Amino acid sequence: MCAWPPACTTKAHSPSASTLPHKSPCASFLTSAPIALAAFIQVARRKTSLFDSIAGQFVVVTGVCAFAYTLAWPLETLKNCAQAGLPKPGASLAERLHYLGGPRGLYRGAAPGILCGGLRNGCAMMAMNGIANPLITKLGLRQDARR
Repeated sequence: MCAWPPACTTKAHSPSASTLPHKSPCASFLTSAPIALAAFIQVARRKTSLFDSIAGQFVVVTGVCAFAYTLAWPLETLKNCAQAGLPKPGASLAERLHYLGGPRGLYRGAAPGILCGGLRNGCAMMAMNGIANPLITKLGLRQDARR
């Protein structure tokens, strides 16, 4: 059976350890990755003038989302291999990497997925900021935070 990621499922090794899973570096990365991606958006918002226009917002969000898809694509590929039982049911991580042709095989077919995901989220940001937010404000549905 493929235990991916192995470090995320280990338990603490002290005699008095509880039965809760130990917080490994892998689990810490998976928990903090969305925070790091949101930080890129905040830096662009506060340190550049890109967020002053809808087109600038589109560029920033498309870039950040494409970067996120790039980080997640290998995990998605491994998950798909495990679900399909490739190269055989219960194969190890090393067997799956060999089946895919090495680490580069983890990114097979990534370009269309990354492009589509980035553009889709960029368009969603444009729709939210260009249509939804002004409409919500115009209809009086937004509460004033300064009260």
